[in-house]
Amino acid sequence: MQVPSLSWLQSRLHQLRGTTPEQDAAIESVEALLAMFRAQIDDVDDFPALAQLSRALVRTEAQEQAIQSLKADPNCAALIAERYLPPHHDLNALLKCPHDSLGYAYALWLKGNTELYADLYSDLAIDRETSYVEARLGQTHDLWHLITGFDTSVESEIGLQAFHLAQFPYPLAAMLIANALVEDTLMNPANLPRLLAAIERGWKLGKQAQPLFGQKWELFWDKPLAQLRQELNLTTPTALVKRHSSPPISTALRTRKATPADIPFLAQIIYEASLPPQNRCFWDDLLPGTGTNSLQFIEAMLRAGASNWGNVADFSILEEGGTPVAAAAGYTPNLEDYCPLRLSCLDKIAQNLGWSTEVAIAFGDRYEQLWGGDCRPMFLTPVAPWIIENVAVVPAARGRGLGKVLVAQLIAEGRSQQHSH
Repeated sequence: MQVPSLSWLQSRLHQLRGTTPEQDAAIESVEALLAMFRAQIDDVDDFPALAQLSRALVRTEAQEQAIQSLKADPNCAALIAERYLPPHHDLNALLKCPHDSLGYAYALWLKGNTELYADLYSDLAIDRETSYVEARLGQTHDLWHLITGFDTSVESEIGLQAFHLAQFPYPLAAMLIANALVEDTLMNPANLPRLLAAIERGWKLGKQAQPLFGQKWELFWDKPLAQLRQELNLTTPTALVKRHSSPPISTALRTRKATPADIPFLAQIIYEASLPPQNRCFWDDLLPGTGTNSLQFIEAMLRAGASNWGNVADFSILEEGGTPVAAAAGYTPNLEDYCPLRLSCLDKIAQNLGWSTEVAIAFGDRYEQLWGGDCRPMFLTPVAPWIIENVAVVPAARGRGLGKVLVAQLIAEGRSQQHSH
């Protein structure tokens, strides 16, 4: 007996179109799901098929039922009636929010993971309630990741879909969970326990939390993220804390050397590493009047090769499932200048940032005042021939020992260069 191919199934489904709009939408949804599965088999980008699936489901009865479920909550019903959809989120503006706030955490995370900030909604024609809901979910997808604590690994993405389903019967979430279960069962069965654990966590967290769809997140940019999570009851269920309080280090870890394309992520890492113990980056105190925030300055410093505490080529990046989760620099110290910035490169940084000569001079003066005009202050004297600096793990991946994995790799790199300590 000949087994039908995926191409044959897709062709046969296409022939069944032309009955009712609802049935056509259901058939298109199945076609898109098959296209996603085919893309995963061929190891190519499945985003076009995902977008097709999202658009097709908007016209199904399942999406209509999901809307009715959402409207049972007064806040969700009001949002749908208003069709609340503010402009694109301005990440540079959000970086000016308080450092413990939702807006700042959101911007910092996306700035360090630029591939996440995809436009998932602006090309969707909002001509009915179902398409509005899909557009708003697309606009806030990464916010849901941040607020729930699910990172961008494949398992966490499916965990977030389970969270959706626990809050309302979202058809796209159901289809993505089903697809993930089929894919892992047939192609990666060893991963099934991790996938099921993520689904369990998402379902339980979604059941206990307040409805998230009805939130006007843009009104909460300045609110502390921890406070907002508490108000929405987004703490981990007790049963899950006991079972998953120390998530296992994934087998999908990979360490690689950084490249110039990683500069936005490295800027986030350097910034995060500089915050303790006062939860403030020292660059913040040097940049008033420049029109530049610390992340922008650190990016320009890296592009100019102007850091004494690790330039791009010195960094190693730890990836989990293809997503950067940590980084650190390993390097031999500059014995002529212990301070963080090579002032000889300031003109190059100023040009990159569009600073005037006056702004650059004023910044240089403040920098020299901070370090007392001494390039080799005693308290910064290198204590070893191999320095490991700017070690940080992204907030969503902390508490799992990933920093230790990265530091161990950098220690081995130093020893390979004949450094004993």
